[in-house]
Amino acid sequence: MFDGLKSVEYLYLVDNYITEIIPGTFIELLSLKVLNLSSNQLTELTDFTFTEMSSFIHLFVLDLSNNQVTKVAPDAFSGLVGIFQLHIHVSNNQLTEVAPQTFINIDML
Repeated sequence: MFDGLKSVEYLYLVDNYITEIIPGTFIELLSLKVLNLSSNQLTELTDFTFTEMSSFIHLFVLDLSNNQVTKVAPDAFSGLVGIFQLHIHVSNNQLTEVAPQTFINIDML
């Protein structure tokens, strides 16, 4: 989806009525520092939503606030490893289920 955009550092997809993130969607964005998906219509973060993102060592902010997320699967963030420091924003959602092991592989949260 984002082929040829390897140098993009800031991606703001705010208020776009996004309902689902297909695993691997952001795999080409190797320089990404901020991914803002706030104010969409996401309802669930399934396993491997952010898979194959281990090369995202520059990612600093992942904003998922103001959606309708009720469930975060245990391996939703499994691809976010090796990141120095990461801020994940999930405020103003409707979270009812987050597995205890969800953030276990993220070194610097």
